[in-house]
Amino acid sequence: MRIAACVVSGSSYGHTTKIESDKTESDSIHQRTPKPWNQRVKERLDDWESSKDILYKAFVSAKAYIGNVCRLCSQELKVYVKCLTCKVTCCATCEQTLHCNSPFHERSLFTDTVSENLLPTSFINTDGNMIQQACICFLDYRRCCSVCCSYKLPELCLHPGSEKIAVVTKEGRFDLSYPEFKCSECEGVMKAAENDLISSGWWPGSPKNMSYLFSADLLIMWNHLVHKTPGTSERKFIETLCEISKRSGWSGTIRRQTFAISNKYYQYMEYLVEVEAKLRELFTCKACVRRPLAMHIDGIMKLYRWLSSKGVDYSQLLNDIGIVSDAVFQEHKEKINQNKPKLRKVSKDTCGGASYKAGKSDSVNGRTGLAETGIVFCTCRHGYLLRGVDMEKGETYHHVHYLNDYAILYSGYWMKGAGLTTGETTEQSNSKMARYGSSTKHMSRASVFENAS
Repeated sequence: MRIAACVVSGSSYGHTTKIESDKTESDSIHQRTPKPWNQRVKERLDDWESSKDILYKAFVSAKAYIGNVCRLCSQELKVYVKCLTCKVTCCATCEQTLHCNSPFHERSLFTDTVSENLLPTSFINTDGNMIQQACICFLDYRRCCSVCCSYKLPELCLHPGSEKIAVVTKEGRFDLSYPEFKCSECEGVMKAAENDLISSGWWPGSPKNMSYLFSADLLIMWNHLVHKTPGTSERKFIETLCEISKRSGWSGTIRRQTFAISNKYYQYMEYLVEVEAKLRELFTCKACVRRPLAMHIDGIMKLYRWLSSKGVDYSQLLNDIGIVSDAVFQEHKEKINQNKPKLRKVSKDTCGGASYKAGKSDSVNGRTGLAETGIVFCTCRHGYLLRGVDMEKGETYHHVHYLNDYAILYSGYWMKGAGLTTGETTEQSNSKMARYGSSTKHMSRASVFENAS
């Protein structure tokens, strides 16, 4: 700064003074006392209130017909297409070139008499009339022709097939043509296979009938949404996607059961990648590693399931992952019963010299019509969920004994050289797990445990 001041003529002094004054003013701004929260919110609301008329005019203007110029060829337009996805207004020729391989863009046709949303397969010709053109979901492929073994991209091109397919993304449902490969050398035609679709970010609705495709980012978003907001309805999520489709003028029908089963297997593939490829150890606290020094066990009665719950009770994909399988727990339970026979019709049971209600060997929940009454969870002292056991008909010491035998080294009381743990960490995790109950109580047994896992 001093070198610049010496080289520059007499005005440099005033410039230096200006910098110093700006710095002083900036410092004073940062040193101001922050305004109270309610005052800041009121100021923001006042800003919106005072700008309502300006915003409304801009909102209406965005939907109105205005004589325009093509952004690509600079041609004056009386009929034009406006794309809200790529933020461009263009003529019929440029629009068809731009969007023939972009069926997921939200486009609208504007004339001096009407404005309407365009389907992915709808375009306009130079006369301003609507025409239909087959479209496909673009694939990132690298394969050879199965007839002449040509693998050069110019010779192997994507084109729309005769079969139709429903593609579902976060923007809704799109009815497109199934993608096919055509070899320009031998004119052989091949349908896109599972590898071509999956490597391009699409997941099949069925492995045998490729009439549905879901975008991977839609399934990932749903997975995060359902776990960040427990109890979120899958049915309402699909209905929301249908409403988004209808608003854009597209088909508003999405099969919920197809989505549910397809997503179930997509999440299972994600799990396999985590444990087999990335070698991640799930349900293992990074601080405690495999043998926690302290652990808390508690049951949650809100994760029950009704006997009347509908659904196909299929085998679990995540069997004995997170929640212990029935076979493993029953084997442990039988070992306990061999050494300590069950006592029936007693309010309390004994363990050594102690007698307490929670120590019952046989517990039946008072509520009728339940298939499962809840789940018993255990957490380490850091609140990390380690394992869970199905409660079946009530909480007994069999569940607690299994989870104790599974991991514990320290009971939670004072030890030399160690601090006292709270002993209630599972209550914190149960406060979140309880929110799943509103959706899982009507699921099949396998779906309940997979959602909880």
